[in-house]
Amino acid sequence: MYLRVLGSAVTAEAIRRLKATNTILLWANARDSASRFYERFGFTSAPGSGYTPPGTGRPHRLIELDLVQSSMRV
Repeated sequence: MYLRVLGSAVTAEAIRRLKATNTILLWANARDSASRFYERFGFTSAPGSGYTPPGTGRPHRLIELDLVQSSMRV
């Protein structure tokens, strides 16, 4: 539970700082199993963006957050 709270706090702070510098887009390669975590912050993934990085055996997808349209406050 502690790691979830910490991960949420770090992600929220990163988004806040990037918005403050007028960054337009934030993207990441996320594990499919973590997709709900990122969706809570407004990240979306493009259809067909799934892949499995060599050596991981875990499906990932490209996710992005439009920081201009994001409703998260700075």
